Amino acid sequence: MSLKRVTIHSVHDRGPQGRLPKAGKGPYDGIPRTREELPRFWADHQLYVGAEVGVYMAGFSMHILNSEPRIRKLYSIDQWCDFEGVTVDRILNGARKNLAPFGERSEIVHLPSIEASRLFKNDSLDFLYLDADHDHDPVQQDLIHWWPKIKAGGCLAGHDYRSGGCSRCNTMVKKGDPRGMGRCDVERAVNEFFGDLGVEVHKICQPPDNSFYCLKGRGEIK
Repeated sequence: MSLKRVTIHSVHDRGPQGRLPKAGKGPYDGIPRTREELPRFWADHQLYVGAEVGVYMAGFSMHILNSEPRIRKLYSIDQWCDFEGVTVDRILNGARKNLAPFGERSEIVHLPSIEASRLFKNDSLDFLYLDADHDHDPVQQDLIHWWPKIKAGGCLAGHDYRSGGCSRCNTMVKKGDPRGMGRCDVERAVNEFFGDLGVEVHKICQPPDNSFYCLKGRGEIK
C-alpha cells in the first residue's frame, strides 16, 4: 500500500514533570489515555463483544475482563509457540489458568491470526485489540483480514504503535535472538492501511510501547 496522508490524533495528558498518567490515576474523561482504559471506553460505547489477537499468557485479556464487567465475550487468539526460552505448553497453560475464572465470558482460540479471522463473520465484532506480529507486512495482513470483522461503530486498537524497536523486540536482541533485529514497524503499517481508507488514527502515548485505536464509521468502506 502507498503511504497516503493519515490523520493522527495523539491522546495524552502529561502531568507534573511531564509524566504520563497511569490507569486509574486521575479522573477518566471518556478518552482512553492508557491502553488499560480501553475496556471502559469500549463498554461506555456499548461495545461488548471483542477479541485480542496476540495473547501470550493472557495478561491483557485478563485486564479487559476483570476491569470491565460489561464486556460480555472476549476471544483470546494466539498461535502459541515457544517464546524467549519459555515452552509453548507453559505459555498456553498459563493463559488457560489466567482466563479460567471468567467462564463463558472468555474463549481461547488456538490458531494463527489470519486463520482465526476466517472463523468470524464480517461485522461480527464490536472491538479488537491487535498485539501479534510486529513486522510491517504481517501487521498489514492482520489489518486487512480483521478490519472487515469490526461492526460499524466499532473499534480496532493495537499495541506497539511505533517504528524502530519496541521493548519486546529490544529484549530479544539483548538476549541474542536475531528475530528481534529490524522488527517493529507497526506504526508505518497502521498509518498506511488507515491512510488509504481515510480513517483517523488515535495514538495513545504510553512509552515505550504506545497503543492506537481507530473507529469504524457507519458509512465507511470496509
